[in-house]
Amino acid sequence: MKLFVRENRYLSRGTRLMIHERKLFRNNLSSMAPHHLPCNVQATLTEIECSIAIQNEGFQNLVLGSSVSLDEVLNAPVRTGTWEAQEARNWG
Repeated sequence: MKLFVRENRYLSRGTRLMIHERKLFRNNLSSMAPHHLPCNVQATLTEIECSIAIQNEGFQNLVLGSSVSLDEVLNAPVRTGTWEAQEARNWG
């Protein structure tokens, strides 16, 4: 849905939207040789920062033209991530 401008988004009755944050899974860094850790920690930090930027870009596209701000999405309490079509419509 985030790739379509708001006026080109359609939901039929009974549709459910799932909106969720990205998830990252990492192997245990403690199993590495100590001299490799700084590079791997920096790479992990870069991956996290890029992941947050990609996620926020998607959320920004999703809320564009709606009555919901990006801050509201980012600061919303954790939910199941599922919204009924009518609830999404009410959000704009």
